[in-house]
Amino acid sequence: METIDAINPASVAHQLPPRTPALLTCGTIDQQVPCHTTTPLAVALERAHTSGPGRIVLAGVAHDLADPANPDVLAPATLDALRPFMKCGTRRE
Repeated sequence: METIDAINPASVAHQLPPRTPALLTCGTIDQQVPCHTTTPLAVALERAHTSGPGRIVLAGVAHDLADPANPDVLAPATLDALRPFMKCGTRRE
């Protein structure tokens, strides 16, 4: 039985087709996945020639993408990162 921890995100990123939209975020107060641990994935996404902004550091954001002062909604920094990324996939006709 395979667990999710057995999957190496950087290895998966290397297999993505070029120009695949990708957004990688890390929160400055994320204790589960600190920003410094996302460097191999950021490098793999860059080497795979994915499109998108690359890694965005979210100040004051926890692992659940929320601000601990208001845990029931996405943090403003999270929304600021998501808005332009979501526009990457929209077609203009």
